[in-house]
Amino acid sequence: MTAEMLTSQFKFSERVLRDNTVDLTHSETCLQPSSGGNCVNWIVGHILTNRNTVLQLLGEKPIWSKEKAAPYGRGSDPVRDPDSAVSFDQMLKDHATSQRRIVAALQRLGSPGLAKPAPSEMTGGKEASIGTMLAGFLFHEAYHVGQTGIVRRLIGKEGAIR
Repeated sequence: MTAEMLTSQFKFSERVLRDNTVDLTHSETCLQPSSGGNCVNWIVGHILTNRNTVLQLLGEKPIWSKEKAAPYGRGSDPVRDPDSAVSFDQMLKDHATSQRRIVAALQRLGSPGLAKPAPSEMTGGKEASIGTMLAGFLFHEAYHVGQTGIVRRLIGKEGAIR
């Protein structure tokens, strides 16, 4: 995996997320699917929480504080109340900021930098390169970006990607 490939995939993920959410209101993003799963607000907050780790792996500051990210971490309670959820407009701005910072960091790091070992505190003590870790985080993000398209339909919107 090269820095160019990762950059391309992060850009594709960003475009799909934008397309899937462009016309959703904050209230709509907090609607819980009746079939289970999480609302769009939680999914995008979870993606931003994941991007915190990506940014740290790339030597950048996280986009959100630990406190702001906590309601969107793995295993957290569903987001149900629009008044207590992070504003969806703010989420999209934060996502755009994280996108710019990730792309810039990948360009600085370059493909040779991807082969360097990832910090052991981020790998759980296992040996892994920065590139391998980023590929895993990117797959995780793509999984959740896909969920936004499904939940979009569950809340009554037409599919954005055909």
